[in-house]
Amino acid sequence: MKEKIKIAVIGVGRWGELHAQKFASMPQVELVGVVDILPERAQEVARKVGSRPFFDYRELLGEVEAVSIATPTSVHYKIAKDFLLNGTHVLLEKPMTSNLEEALHLEEISKNCNLILQIGHLERFNGALEGIWDFLKDIKKVEVIRHSPWTERNFDIDVILDLMIHDLDLLEYLVGIKAKRLKAWGKRVKTPFIDEAQAIIETEEGVEIRLSSSRVAQQKVRNIHFIKEQGELTLDLLNHNFVFKENGLIKKGGKKKDALKEEIEAFVRSIQEGSSPPVSAKEGLKALRLALEISKLASSG
Repeated sequence: MKEKIKIAVIGVGRWGELHAQKFASMPQVELVGVVDILPERAQEVARKVGSRPFFDYRELLGEVEAVSIATPTSVHYKIAKDFLLNGTHVLLEKPMTSNLEEALHLEEISKNCNLILQIGHLERFNGALEGIWDFLKDIKKVEVIRHSPWTERNFDIDVILDLMIHDLDLLEYLVGIKAKRLKAWGKRVKTPFIDEAQAIIETEEGVEIRLSSSRVAQQKVRNIHFIKEQGELTLDLLNHNFVFKENGLIKKGGKKKDALKEEIEAFVRSIQEGSSPPVSAKEGLKALRLALEISKLASSG
């Protein structure tokens, strides 16, 4: 019988705890430990998922085959680098890092060490994408809204790197983005960083992409609207469904999915099979590069 893959979760806030729950439920995984700098938090989550608490990730260097990193972005680089250099596969939450140089270095290390570095762009696993590919030709315009109500949590990045980057990655994946011109603006509301932002991307093919992101909105919205000459496609990413309208005809589809479970299963499968992850470091870099450009424009506007 094949040995279980030894995995740890680094950073078990709200999101990291969900990672730990998914790994703990997988028969092919041994969740060796959960790490948090808050001892009481590490102990609480370890107790819930039947694992061991650790308070310093360095105790697990060389002790596990893979890690999932769900810490604040500011420490992604250091932690991911340490594990990669110790021969460990990494699932790294988005954004990869808070700057391009660090992200490029992580990609280089993973490539040189022949290790998996999967980036946590969760929307790639959204059930709204089921069956939409035939409708994505000849797009003229795209409108994106990703709004969330305010939640008390630690922010070390702006809303563009926090939320908008999901849509930048998804659009890159679905239709490709060759940006010709960029405009962006935003405002600070609750944090020292931009909490609301809008961006307009004009692509080389003449497609206009308008994005709106907020983490201080009244309600949660996750919609992408693709407009064509003869029809329109709307993705409701919150409810994992789509509606396509063309010449009076309406087609509905999608499939409710546990996107995080699918993402984590894909990571484990890549380790088992030695295959490329569904969201590679190269793809994570594309989204990060564009997000940083928009962030810079929004900050100076």
